[in-house]
Amino acid sequence: MSLSAYVHLHSLTFLVSNLCIGHSRQLKGYIDTDSLEIDAELYIKIPFIPEIPLARVKGSLKNGVLVSFNVVGVIVGTARFYLKNTWEVWMYLDATILGKSIAKDIYLFTIPH
Repeated sequence: MSLSAYVHLHSLTFLVSNLCIGHSRQLKGYIDTDSLEIDAELYIKIPFIPEIPLARVKGSLKNGVLVSFNVVGVIVGTARFYLKNTWEVWMYLDATILGKSIAKDIYLFTIPH
């Protein structure tokens, strides 16, 4: 997994790549570091197919943000974004990707504070 992050006054802009083993998933967006609100886009990249947007992730990480997605024949499932240990951003992914099921918690990054 790789992370590119830029910290601005009261916000964090980020790109997280390769969220799981296998096909590449990306999360691109920003977090307001005061309110801990996230506004991001979740994508999947499969070889030889253009990047596919899955869901907009928008809401409070304090309460958790749940998104659902369904790209027929490619991926179906949900992802929940939440905080653990106050500043760590995690994603619980429960999905079927090209017939393969995955259900696991994935650490994304720690919000600088």
